Amino acid sequence: MTTKHSTNFSVDPVVGWVVIVKGLVYGTAFSLVNGANTIGRSDCRINLNFGA
Repeated sequence: MTTKHSTNFSVDPVVGWVVIVKGLVYGTAFSLVNGANTIGRSDCRINLNFGA
């Protein structure tokens, strides 16, 4: 009996994290991947628009 495993090679490996350390969303974490990781309030990979 053989088992077929599916592997998704399109997933970027995590190379770091950004963690919120103060405020209402304390503890929220975002994964950083290899390459450009835009951080901001709109149209960014890591969106920090928490309504403040």
